[in-house]
Amino acid sequence: MNQLIEIQLSDNMSPGGVRSKDIADIISSLEELTQRHNCEARIRAKDGETLLQAIITPQTEIADKYHLNGETILYGEIKRVGGDEPTIYFKPVHGKPISCKTTKDLAKKAGNYLYTQVGLSGIAKLDTETFEIKSFRALAITDYKKKDIKDAFRELSETIGDWADSITDVNLYADNIRYGDAEEV
Repeated sequence: MNQLIEIQLSDNMSPGGVRSKDIADIISSLEELTQRHNCEARIRAKDGETLLQAIITPQTEIADKYHLNGETILYGEIKRVGGDEPTIYFKPVHGKPISCKTTKDLAKKAGNYLYTQVGLSGIAKLDTETFEIKSFRALAITDYKKKDIKDAFRELSETIGDWADSITDVNLYADNIRYGDAEEV
């Protein structure tokens, strides 16, 4: 390792004036830079005297504190499948297209659904500030079948219509669900 990056924070870069997400982005960029160039990044603060605050090396692993991981289903269209690694290229109904990592078996199955509306079940990594999907690992293709809105509401009415008709006060019913009020609907 023969390269060194030195960063000095001055007095006028008060921590209160910089958003923690901005600092995390800078540190993440430094982590990538040290790995790409096999070098160290030394962060110093000047507070009357210069003090070494941190050293980031190519082996440094920084926890991802600003993302949320969870299981979800995305609905949209499979645009492409394949690549060196099993990947499903997917255009959600809402949002921009994403590349979804998956297994070889699921990628083969997804090939049968090209240009078809499907539900992809999997693990999403979301940015907690914007809720943008950062990555998605597809685990299954759901039974989702795109339907005409009138057909969907007709089926819903046939399934729960009698039950829904028995609700006389929708606001009270919703309050009971939200707050657990014991009063009968």
